[in-house]
Amino acid sequence: MAIIKFDSVSLQYGDKAVFSDLSFELEANSKVLLKGKSGSGKSSIFNLIMGFLPPNSGKLLYNDKQYFSIQEIRQHIAWIPQEINLFPEETVYNGIFDLFDNKRMLSHKPTKSEIDSIAGELLLEKRLLEGQFKLLSGGEKQRVGVLIALLMNRDLTLADEPTSALDPTIAEAVMSSLLKHTKTLLCISHSSDFDALFDNVIHLEEFCNA
Repeated sequence: MAIIKFDSVSLQYGDKAVFSDLSFELEANSKVLLKGKSGSGKSSIFNLIMGFLPPNSGKLLYNDKQYFSIQEIRQHIAWIPQEINLFPEETVYNGIFDLFDNKRMLSHKPTKSEIDSIAGELLLEKRLLEGQFKLLSGGEKQRVGVLIALLMNRDLTLADEPTSALDPTIAEAVMSSLLKHTKTLLCISHSSDFDALFDNVIHLEEFCNA
C-alpha cells in the first residue's frame, strides 16, 4: 500500500514553475532516495508532504486520503531538516526529555538507555549528550536531529541531506541507522554513495522546470 502518492502534482511559486505532472508512490516500509539538481523541488516535495504547501494541480494522498491539514499529517511524520536548532540552553538529554513531554508529540517517551543505544549507533559520544546543545558542531546537531526522529518512531521519516555535514565514516553509520530503524524513509541526498542501499531512487530532472 502506498503511504504517500503524488498524482500528477504541479507546483509553482508565483510565475515560477518548480515541477509539473509529478507522479510517484511511496510504498509503506520502503526506503526511497530523492535526487535532483538545486532548484528541482526536493525540499518543496517535503513541504507538500507535510502540508505546508498545497499543490497547484494534481492530488497528494496519504494512505489514499487527500489532505491539507498540517496537524493531521504531522502526527505521522518525523522530519529531519538540514539545520537543527533545538533547546539551545539545555543539555541534549534534558532537551530530548522535555521535547517528548509535549503531549502533541504523541510518541513514547524514550528512556535514557534507549537514547544511549541509538546515539551509540550514530557515533554520538555521551559527553555530547550531557553538554549543551548550543555547543555542538553542525554535524553533531544534525545527528541529534536524526536521533530525535528515530526515537519518535513515526510511520514516515523525511530526511533532508542527513549526512551532508558528516565525514564518510560517520555518514555511513548515520545512514545505516536510518535504514535500520525507520519504517518508511524518504531521503534527499546529493551523494551517490548510498544509492544501492535504497529500494528506489527518484530523479526529479524529468519533472523540473527550473
